[in-house]
Amino acid sequence: MTDQMTLLSWKKVLPWLLAYALVLIFGVVFHEPWRDEIQAFALARSADSFVDLLTITKYEGHPSLWFLVLHLGTWISDSTLVVKIIHTSINLAAATLLLRYAPFKLIAKIAILFSYFFLFEYGVVARSYSLGILLSFTALILLQKKKYAFSICALAALFHVSIYSWIIAAGLSGLLVFSVSHKSIKNGVATFSILGVSAALSFIDILRPADAQFGGQFQFSLVAIQSALSEYAATWIPVPSSLFHFHNSSIVHAIPDPFDLGVKLLIVMLSCILLLFLTRHSKQARLTGGFILLGLFAFTAFRFLGEFRHLGHFLLVFILAAWIASIFKNEESSSFFEKVLFKKISTGFLALIFIAQLLAAVNALAQEFIHPFSHSKNVAEYLTNNNIQSEQILGYPDYTTAAINTYRKQPIQFAHDNRAQDFVVWDTQRRLRLKPTLVLHTLDSIKQQTGAAYFICNSESLADLGFKLDDFILEISFSPAIIEDEQFYLFIRE
Repeated sequence: MTDQMTLLSWKKVLPWLLAYALVLIFGVVFHEPWRDEIQAFALARSADSFVDLLTITKYEGHPSLWFLVLHLGTWISDSTLVVKIIHTSINLAAATLLLRYAPFKLIAKIAILFSYFFLFEYGVVARSYSLGILLSFTALILLQKKKYAFSICALAALFHVSIYSWIIAAGLSGLLVFSVSHKSIKNGVATFSILGVSAALSFIDILRPADAQFGGQFQFSLVAIQSALSEYAATWIPVPSSLFHFHNSSIVHAIPDPFDLGVKLLIVMLSCILLLFLTRHSKQARLTGGFILLGLFAFTAFRFLGEFRHLGHFLLVFILAAWIASIFKNEESSSFFEKVLFKKISTGFLALIFIAQLLAAVNALAQEFIHPFSHSKNVAEYLTNNNIQSEQILGYPDYTTAAINTYRKQPIQFAHDNRAQDFVVWDTQRRLRLKPTLVLHTLDSIKQQTGAAYFICNSESLADLGFKLDDFILEISFSPAIIEDEQFYLFIRE
């Protein structure tokens, strides 16, 4: 293992860091948080203590570190602005580490910074994934500096970010144990024990209770593998099939038969060649990168396919593998394929990917500037400005209504449930089906008591929900949002 680290001078780092910060902050300012971001914040804000936080997040299926970070942030402010500040700070810290320490050419670092996933999906959109990126970079830097104790701390924390970070942490932990064991078997065993305990605690934290609504089961089938391959291929080309509703969209998804399978397999093959090329000088990098990729793919195929936004972690693995290859450089390229063919193919593939990532990032920021990402905040402001009280309203479905409730002092009651809160509890008591007769009866009672009754939902077609056209009058239709099902319609009960 080499302990030589080539640092990029601050004179070169600061201009690009400033450029990234300006673009990132531009996106964050015009970004309206959607329900996935707001759910975590609402849970963190509702908790009275850390123990309470563990209790109310047990149905989420995520480790608790991100909730804890947000919970600490709510001590300062209970506004969603605190989420943006925390998340932006994490991203800028990760960008600083990448620019300063990553063993890549400056042009490659810039391409990574302004890629779709790094800039928008894990930059503008505030989820836990940016924390995983920061801890991954930190662990590798500390590993190369041979500050093993601090690297252990970073990896122990990485286990508690997300299930994707858990898999990445498992691969990097093996690398760290290998490095520590070279000097002392005793220290290697201690390292393995510490990280093993952290992994086990995180796994226990992730497990949902018996009354969870979505426990999830492993599904082993060729269809599952094909679906995972399709999502994996789409991750590399995030150029959306719809410029407006770009989120979770890729032109790869829209490739017609009979070409779709061939194109997706070609992308998978090219990515495998790229991994071999990036790790051509390092057995440790190949093994670690391959292990993490297989782990992520197995989870995606057999446990949780997820959404397109989740799978940027595949691209992160390639960054980490290339980084590891510079630390553990112990092999020389010899064959024609490695020196010439693989290099040309990989260079061409990387150029295509960087262009696609940049185009997708530019479109995402442009659409955010023009259109709202979500209308939850706008709806809450409209209700407040028009003096419409929460007790006069029923909302459907609960996951979009909860997002609106985050911005209101008094929450709106869910139309298909007797709950009224700013987050969704994914337990078996949660009702999924809307009962129109019961909703109308409840609204009539509200109207009799308050003089007016409102129904807010994310569907313009009341018939699709089981109502008659003369049951309501449309009060206002909010303009389309980038997240299609977070466009809202406010109806008045006739």
